[in-house]
Amino acid sequence: MRATPRVTGPVAAVVAALSLLLGLPAHAAGSGGELLEGTLVEVPAEEGMPPQYAVRTDRGLLVPVTGLPSDGAVPGAQVTARVRPGALTGSGRSVGDRPVGLVSARLTSPAPAAAAPTAHRWFVAVPENFTDPDLTDAQLLAKVRWVADYWTAQSGGAIASVSVPSTVVHYTADATSEAAGCGLAGSDFSATVNEAAAEFPEADFGGSDQLILIVPRACNAGGVVGRGTLGSLSFARGGYTINIGNTAYFEEVLAHELGHNYGFHHAGLGPCTTSCVSEYGDYYSVMGAAIVGHPLPPALGTESRRLQGILDPGEVETLTGGDSATTITRTLQPRSAGSGLRSLEITDPTSGRQLHLDYRSGTGADAGTFYTTGSGATSFRRGVVVETANGSSGIALLPDAAGRKAMVAGDTLAIGGLAVSVTSTTPSGATVSVSIPGGVPAYPTVGAVGLSAAPRVGVPVTASLTGWSPTPTSVAYEWLADGTPLPGASGPSYVPTGDLAGHLLSVRVRASAPGYQLGEASSAGQQVATGTVSFAGAATLAGAARVGAPLRCLPPVVSQPARGAQLAFAWTADATPVTGAADAVLTPEVGHLGRALACHVTVTAPGYAAAVVDSAPSAAVAKGVLTSAKPVLRGRAEVGRTLTVRTGTWAEGATLRYRWFVAGERVRRAHGPRLPLTARMAGSRVKVVVVGKLPGYVTGLRTSRGVGPVRAG
Repeated sequence: MRATPRVTGPVAAVVAALSLLLGLPAHAAGSGGELLEGTLVEVPAEEGMPPQYAVRTDRGLLVPVTGLPSDGAVPGAQVTARVRPGALTGSGRSVGDRPVGLVSARLTSPAPAAAAPTAHRWFVAVPENFTDPDLTDAQLLAKVRWVADYWTAQSGGAIASVSVPSTVVHYTADATSEAAGCGLAGSDFSATVNEAAAEFPEADFGGSDQLILIVPRACNAGGVVGRGTLGSLSFARGGYTINIGNTAYFEEVLAHELGHNYGFHHAGLGPCTTSCVSEYGDYYSVMGAAIVGHPLPPALGTESRRLQGILDPGEVETLTGGDSATTITRTLQPRSAGSGLRSLEITDPTSGRQLHLDYRSGTGADAGTFYTTGSGATSFRRGVVVETANGSSGIALLPDAAGRKAMVAGDTLAIGGLAVSVTSTTPSGATVSVSIPGGVPAYPTVGAVGLSAAPRVGVPVTASLTGWSPTPTSVAYEWLADGTPLPGASGPSYVPTGDLAGHLLSVRVRASAPGYQLGEASSAGQQVATGTVSFAGAATLAGAARVGAPLRCLPPVVSQPARGAQLAFAWTADATPVTGAADAVLTPEVGHLGRALACHVTVTAPGYAAAVVDSAPSAAVAKGVLTSAKPVLRGRAEVGRTLTVRTGTWAEGATLRYRWFVAGERVRRAHGPRLPLTARMAGSRVKVVVVGKLPGYVTGLRTSRGVGPVRAG
């Protein structure tokens, strides 16, 4: 997005980089053209610009593409596509930043994320041919470590650790320029991060690794100060970010862009009926705007924690009404607190929206974030805030009728049929009363919820609602294993991971409709079956089938499971197992002569039934080829002297014999590595042929250069 103008009065803000990448729905794939495989991502539209799409390949490269629909976006969808011949270079990267047109494409559900907790690795790069950022390398790394600590603390244990490098990699950027916006503006985001990512060949940016590219303030073209790729909701995800190195808002921008990597959309200012008043207007969220002079991001809010599935027991209380009017009073701990009641959940009976009430005290993890005093529409005070879900992974802040963003003591906020009043606020807590109107009828017909199919590891399963009347306008999903909520599993579909094999999977839904109380139902638990391993093709053999020449087994691409598969190798000779051959490389021996070799790859992964894929048999193993250095004759070519052969290295076990020639005639009875020179050899040139023999190999012959003529003694 573009930075918004500064607001007059107490709010002085610049909106931090808030771009993201999404996925797309399925198409039928054709067979013509070059193959392009990877994960589908989207660079959303800036003002006046169309959206941009890219495919992230298994090697971590982003290839900009066109020819895809824009509806039904699914971050992380797996794509198999065909592009016109010659559209891709040998490296699999598109030509420059020009999009590649897709001939056809087939998309499948996102691959499941790795089980939490996950260790992350961050990689930091700075273009050395750009203007220097505001920060030195030492300052930059210190701030990156602060953000690493922030997300580790806010993840609820889902991020086990973050490895921050001890040095910054400086490189020459050719894919973009400061005038072009450094990947923050225009269409060169993919080319820019591809170039930087190439500096870290050990990284897996399609897994849980993250690229942090720092560009100078001069790159702030049109107000965009950072971009990041959006993954599916999981703290196990990684991705790419571009961030301006401005000390006035650096931590907030970086934390925000990494939040996109973890699947969070923007935090807007509501009501967001069709579009939000401001896409980044929730300053109480790390996914809102960054504020100049207040660089520290706030603690993660309840709605965001719910989306990631990291709510603690007792952290949230759900309030419900009854036949008569009810007022419920509770004391909330600050949202930044580590324990206690920190949020109230209530359904607005008018709209059916589920709301969360949090207390932002400006203490703890919220210390140093942007809060102002005052009571006007531009005020972001310390107080009780109301947030609701906005889309699949975003949130929205709901102000009162006067535009005030938070409630302090004495304030009342009317939302539909609800009234929320704040009695008192202190640094340690806020007393809140929620008045729920009486006579709100129960949900007329609470139907059933079931699973679309018997659950199986690696296969998406969807919650299916039947018999609900009226049709719910809002549904919250919670997936459970053996009755325990699964972290991050809050969407209508779920892909069981390998650790769930044999466990009971169920889904709980809380549905709402205007004018009614919340309806809740749970499915029966169903045992998760083991998954089925699938391959893209068969195993193949690389190399010539001959004695002594390594023959390599190339396993096929394992398309399911997406990660965590383990490979084991075995070999056969004419269908008979080769004892001790358990590596990907087999060097044929004499006993394999004339026999056809084949490799067999066994794929195992937690929660999946083992599967075996075979190669086609090789040609019959031929005799090997003996190789060595060219023999060299040493000694003086003079009658009475002796010439000696240096043979070089031959294959172990080879036996060597020697054939000596003087003036082109073979010397009888000369079979050793030395030849005494006699008077009869005077005036002639001498050379030797070294003959190597080894069972299973073609006899090797190596001839020296001639020496001489032999001088008389």
